[in-house]
Amino acid sequence: MKKKVEWKEKLGWTAEDSSPVPVQNGWTFIRWIFFACIIGVVVGTIGAGFHHAILWAAGFRVAHPWILFGLPLAGVCIISNM
Repeated sequence: MKKKVEWKEKLGWTAEDSSPVPVQNGWTFIRWIFFACIIGVVVGTIGAGFHHAILWAAGFRVAHPWILFGLPLAGVCIISNM
């Protein structure tokens, strides 16, 4: 008959030790948190800049409705330079 393995034994807990296995790579966790914060700030800044650029473009389009008629001409200029 197989011995039933409890979840505490799978995690490395023993009868003498009431605490879980100590985190061996605490610095790894701190590095992940640090890089996650850096990436969050960078991506958040880019997202906020994109948001403001869209607001500016929408405001410019509303203030200058004639610009809509220039889009086909701009497309032809872009294609002809290729």
